[in-house]
Amino acid sequence: MELADAVAINKADGAIWSLRNEPAPRRKTHCTISPPGVGWTPCALTCSAQTGKGIAELWNCVLEHDGLTKANGWFSA
Repeated sequence: MELADAVAINKADGAIWSLRNEPAPRRKTHCTISPPGVGWTPCALTCSAQTGKGIAELWNCVLEHDGLTKANGWFSA
């Protein structure tokens, strides 16, 4: 099983998130797993490509991961 560096839940808008009347932002926390040795805490984000909500936060997570893993050598390893 591979560990995720980030989990993006798309389509986090509208009635699609009516499961147990629980909003997407609360459920996303159940997806976070930390890989050992990286120094990174995975992001679990909700977003909507249709509305653009959360896309900037997702991209910032990608850039932060890229910077950290290149700085500590994990990226090239």
